[in-house]
Amino acid sequence: MVLDVTLNRLPYIMCIILNKNCFKINQSLSYHNGTCDVVFDLRGVIYGDGNHFVARLFTKDGHIWYHDGMTTRSHCVAEGHLAQLPDSEWLMTSSKGHSCRQAVIAVYVRD
Repeated sequence: MVLDVTLNRLPYIMCIILNKNCFKINQSLSYHNGTCDVVFDLRGVIYGDGNHFVARLFTKDGHIWYHDGMTTRSHCVAEGHLAQLPDSEWLMTSSKGHSCRQAVIAVYVRD
């Protein structure tokens, strides 16, 4: 799905609410800002099931870290690398533990 957005000034951080399952999470977003292209890279995805939220964090070099305050406490668990993802659908759910959570927010940061 293509979403056309007009902004007066581009933000440095963009949080996109995924309230329907019709959006695909891309590893980066590009915007043409008059004279140049501005790229936003994926830095996190928040997953929820209505009762509890967990997150995946993505470093600048593509490493993936999983965080669940109830199970990992103040630590993040390494999950791999963005280049090794089986497909983009993998980003849409987090099935660690006993429940499957859907992606609810994607966080992008301007390079």
